[in-house]
Amino acid sequence: MLFLNILNADEIQRIESIVNDITKLRIQYEECKNTQKLEITAVKKQEKIKIAKLEKDIENYKKLLKTKEKEIKSLKKAKTKKKKQISKKPVEVPFCKPVAADNSNKFPKLILKDKYNNENIIKTTPSSYRLNKDAKVYNAINGKLIEEWEKLTSFTSDRRSDSWVKITGFFINKVWVRAESDMWIKFIDVRKR
Repeated sequence: MLFLNILNADEIQRIESIVNDITKLRIQYEECKNTQKLEITAVKKQEKIKIAKLEKDIENYKKLLKTKEKEIKSLKKAKTKKKKQISKKPVEVPFCKPVAADNSNKFPKLILKDKYNNENIIKTTPSSYRLNKDAKVYNAINGKLIEEWEKLTSFTSDRRSDSWVKITGFFINKVWVRAESDMWIKFIDVRKR
C-alpha cells in the first residue's frame, strides 16, 4: 500500500505540474492577446489621426484652389477691361512748321569739361598691362572711383592718354573677360607686359 501511495504521489505531482503549466500558458496567452489588442488600437488611433490631418490638408488645399481660381478670374476680367480701355484711335500729329532763320537754339551746345580737354586719347595696338602697386579704377578720366585693384592684376587696353590707360578687358582665373563699362586707371600705376 505504501508502495502504491509512493507511485501514485509521483503521478499526482506530475499532473499538478502539467495543470500549473497549462494555467501559466493560459495567463500568458491572455496577456499576449490583450497587448496585441492594445497595439492594434494604438495603431488604429494613429491612422485615424493621420487620416484626419490629411483630410484637413485636403480641405485647406481646396480652399486655396478656390481662392486662386477667383484671382485668375479677376485678373482675366481686369485684362479684358484694360484691352477695352485701350482705344485704337489714330494719333494726330501736329504739322511741324519750319523753324525761323534766326537760329535761336533753346538748348545750349554741349561743351566738354576742361578736365577732359587736357587729355588727348589715342588708339594704340592692344597690349596687356600689369599693376605695379595697388591702384584705383575710375569710370572716366578724372571720374568717380568705382573699384580698387590689387598689385600684379593684369588687364588689356587699346586706348590711352598722356596720364591714363583705358581698361578694355581683364583676367579672372587666367581667363580674359571684356570690360562691360568704361574703366580707366592712372598710367603711373601700371607697366606694360
